[in-house]
Amino acid sequence: MKSIPIAICEDNFSSLSYIEQSVRKFLTSHGCQGVISSYSSSFNLYHQVQEGIRFGLYFLDIDMPKVDGLTLASAIRKFDDGAVIMFVSAKEEYVFDAIKVQPFRFIRKSHFQSDLTEALEEYLRQNQTEKEENFLTLEVQNEIYRFCVNEIVYIQAKDNYLDIITNQKNTLIRYKISDMEKRLEPYQFLRIHKSYLVNYRYIYSLQNKTVTLEDGTVLPISRYRFLEVQSKFKEYIYDTVKSDIL
Repeated sequence: MKSIPIAICEDNFSSLSYIEQSVRKFLTSHGCQGVISSYSSSFNLYHQVQEGIRFGLYFLDIDMPKVDGLTLASAIRKFDDGAVIMFVSAKEEYVFDAIKVQPFRFIRKSHFQSDLTEALEEYLRQNQTEKEENFLTLEVQNEIYRFCVNEIVYIQAKDNYLDIITNQKNTLIRYKISDMEKRLEPYQFLRIHKSYLVNYRYIYSLQNKTVTLEDGTVLPISRYRFLEVQSKFKEYIYDTVKSDIL
């Protein structure tokens, strides 16, 4: 069962409880589990986000004292640009003001159940399943390993093994780096050295003899590979920028 971290902010306690129960019931019926944090104070939720706590989904009332929902949403966006925000409000005239902070949905309290169902169904369609093409599955000595490609930072060859470093953990498997290079070619990995494959997305800078990653890790780059790596790196960046513009 997939777990979704959710924040609900509503200053009316009975409404807060009702929204929480409705969201939980819908998700359970669709094979998901909502890990729900409920806030009666918009300031308290803002403080949590400011401290680094992130949620997959935010339900915000608009008409709240001290910090209204629109102000709260704008503040959340500063810390969590990818936040999925749904406004829940009895004041439908706020719908045009809400557009400024790019909410996922505007749920009317007068049509709460139907609007909530439609909003959550769309949310699950867009977010519940990650595309299988973004995963690398390896079968090694009767064991199966599955990696999210975008989470692989770099790979280091160690004798007959590969140390696969992700932003979560390290995994050592028996595999040839030449074979891994072929598997990762569609995902824009760079062979910077006979012993290293690097995900270009994590590269901070290229020097003549080293590659520096975003986390400060410094890896060696082969002298005879430098120009090729530099050219491909520029190409990948250009393709990404062009894709974002289009």
